[in-house]
Amino acid sequence: MRMKIGIATVAAGTAVAAGPPDFTTLRHAKTIGDPSFRHAGAVTCVRFLPDGKRVLSAAQDGTARLWDVATRREIRRFPMAEGADVWDVVLRRGGGEILTAAGGGAVIRWDLESARELARYKHPDTAFRIAEFPDGASFVSTDNKGGALRWAWDGAAPLATYSIPKGSVYAAAIAGGGTRLITGGSDGKGPCWWDAAGGGRIGFLSGLTGTVHTVALSPDGKAVAVCAEHQVAVLDPASGAVAWTHAFPKEAYVCAWSPDGSRLAVTAEGRVHVFSAADGEHRAQVDVGGRSSWAVAWSPDGATLLCGAGSGIAVVDAASAKRVFPPEGAVDPEGIGGMAVSADGSRVWVAGDASMRPLDPGTGVPGAAVAFPDERSRAWVTLDGRYVIAAARYGAEKPYAVLDAEGGAKVAELAVAESYVATGIASDAAGSNVFAIVGNQEVRQFSVPGFAVARDWSTVKAPSRRPAAPDPFAADGVGMPHSALGDDEGPRIGSLAVSPGGRHLAAGCRKGTVVVWDLATGRRWPDMNVGGEDIDACLVTDGDAPVLVVVHRREMLALPLAPGAGGPAEAEVKARIQRLGSDTHAEREEATRGLAAMGEALRPFLRLWTWDDPEIAERLRKIEAGLDGEMAAGAPAVALAVPGGIGSPVALPGCDAWAAIAGGGADAEVWICALRDGEIRVTHRIRTGRGPAVLQWLAGARQLWVGNRDGTIDRFDLP
Repeated sequence: MRMKIGIATVAAGTAVAAGPPDFTTLRHAKTIGDPSFRHAGAVTCVRFLPDGKRVLSAAQDGTARLWDVATRREIRRFPMAEGADVWDVVLRRGGGEILTAAGGGAVIRWDLESARELARYKHPDTAFRIAEFPDGASFVSTDNKGGALRWAWDGAAPLATYSIPKGSVYAAAIAGGGTRLITGGSDGKGPCWWDAAGGGRIGFLSGLTGTVHTVALSPDGKAVAVCAEHQVAVLDPASGAVAWTHAFPKEAYVCAWSPDGSRLAVTAEGRVHVFSAADGEHRAQVDVGGRSSWAVAWSPDGATLLCGAGSGIAVVDAASAKRVFPPEGAVDPEGIGGMAVSADGSRVWVAGDASMRPLDPGTGVPGAAVAFPDERSRAWVTLDGRYVIAAARYGAEKPYAVLDAEGGAKVAELAVAESYVATGIASDAAGSNVFAIVGNQEVRQFSVPGFAVARDWSTVKAPSRRPAAPDPFAADGVGMPHSALGDDEGPRIGSLAVSPGGRHLAAGCRKGTVVVWDLATGRRWPDMNVGGEDIDACLVTDGDAPVLVVVHRREMLALPLAPGAGGPAEAEVKARIQRLGSDTHAEREEATRGLAAMGEALRPFLRLWTWDDPEIAERLRKIEAGLDGEMAAGAPAVALAVPGGIGSPVALPGCDAWAAIAGGGADAEVWICALRDGEIRVTHRIRTGRGPAVLQWLAGARQLWVGNRDGTIDRFDLP
């Protein structure tokens, strides 16, 4: 008889270590928040269909989408391979087909109704903009290699090439009834005129200079608008003569003509500005939200403007110049950058671009925002929801603020120096301690409540000055007060993690080094090196056999921190290590060879004991140095390649499993992983379709919370 426990199958009656819950039974419980007109990345293009009832959009989430304007609900999406950013989407004349331009160099033709791919037109690299010729027989698309290519709809090779020596071509418009092409890009020379038929360059006729973001032809073809650097200009499309210009404090990105050609809408500084097209009179401006807006479109009747607003689409009533959607107080248009859920799931905080706000987990209605003078984008809850900690996205004098979770009032600021690390804070599952990166090489521990400094942990192994008071951990380079640290080099910290049970502290450092401390004993384990690249993130799991997990570019690495089943017995290894101190040379050499031959299987045992005998300690140091050399050469204990990229790993409390986000864009997946039989196994995959960004597992409630880039939160429950 056999029985299933967790994800391991064992014989009945066999003693089994506690494994993770069976995450294959996770079920979607609810979506919190409003996904209306929301992508999972910055919106780069919006275009109305002629009926005015539907709109196309593109975004940096690997998708183009078709929406119902009245309900603001998604009708259909057009996904790119591996989540490539989409920069443009255009409806073919006559309808029925669309074109998309995206990263990777693919311009794709799709069937509008079925989302079936019909054809591809290949650029050498990222494709940016598309413009169709008036006869409907061909179109031009641009790329970041200085090219603009003209294609027949059924052609496999370009009909003509219009290329600049270097830089990206961000904009294109067809003028003169199809005889002229006007392009612009990053070469700094302003808009360029081309002979559309022959491909020859006519010249830079306008006298404008700088990076060109948009070129848009008026409905009657008698004027062309150009967004270049900090200004918008209206030109004569034949001669390039400038009719009028308007300057902005910051970049002007996109412009669009009203259907009757009387008004021009321009996005700059997260606002849409409306001008009289005839004389450039500034008539209105509306804050659409988000740090910048890269898209704007008029409805066919000229009554409504749609604007990109971070990862969302804002709706503006043109007559009153007021934003009608999203409402004031909505979740940050840049999406969820941080999320904190109390242990019982009754309180949720989300962090966006420069503010945090509570979110009702039942209704999804956001509460009042807590704004910060400097941009903060990460959030943590400690002590079962009593406190929220916000971290600055960029360098700040006091980068970590402690808030009361009930009302949002600031109760403390962590005593750390200026820090540029957005992910430089961590806490255990109980919230009894908080750890923050203090500088390049130090981590500071704070006790909760009170947030007083408990101790410092340093990656510097041999400080040049010792503290005045004796420090039992001085030999290991831990427990050193920040003021006592010298200038000696230690690994520079880039990420931080605490095991959920609060036993281990791990720091991911530059040049592939990971430092792990045992918080119960204060012991620093031998440093591990997984290669020459900087560590993106790391974690340590719970359980009797903790595992160090390292996210390393497009690879996930796992290294057991305790001996696993099936290897040498603990007593056998300990006896062999003791023989390193033998008086007999032959015994010492035999023990050295035997231990070295164990390879990576030896490393977990080395972390179990501390040896006072200097000869044993020195021999073990040399043996482990050999192991480090092997790892640095590219032989980590266990590795799993993830071509689409891997990030945001979190340990799952109470077990030896972890979760991470694999891939990019809206179709990124949440993976539940564990180390089994010497391999990293993905035991369960979850796809929200909303661009997962942050994860939190509530062990007591048996819930996985997923914060998405479209501003929503998905909750998954274990039965």
